Amino acid sequence: GGECGVYSYAIPSDHVGGTFWYHPHHHGSTYLQVGGGAAGALIVEDDAKQEAIPVAVQAMQERVLVVQKLHPGDVQGVGGDAVIRTGGGLPKSFYALNGAVWSTSDAPQLVMPNNTWQRWRVVVADADAGVRPLALEPRDKHGEQQCDVVILARD
Repeated sequence: GGECGVYSYAIPSDHVGGTFWYHPHHHGSTYLQVGGGAAGALIVEDDAKQEAIPVAVQAMQERVLVVQKLHPGDVQGVGGDAVIRTGGGLPKSFYALNGAVWSTSDAPQLVMPNNTWQRWRVVVADADAGVRPLALEPRDKHGEQQCDVVILARD
């Protein structure tokens, strides 16, 4: 098994709030590690007064969604590393949402109660660092539009 640790970071009090992501930067291994899943969300809480966050937004339930494109077939043997051995059994790449693996043919469905608003903090963590469209299709099982989607911010 691996090891785990607790890391503490001093974030300046005047740092803007928002949704960020963390990933390793070990020279020569970043693609291997991020492509293998070593990434996650980092939330810096908003200063509602300083950043003029509307009360309605402050009151919303928050959901953190980390969408990852994993590359076990691509990262096998990168930099001489032999940690990931696919043995031909894993696809070259696939997706995960909050750690749950899925393919493009069985994309996850997120369900929320009627007549509610939620604040989704979405991180797209991809070792290829390419901009990819992320489609949100607010539809019911019959294909009818069921809710409004509003983007508050993006980086």
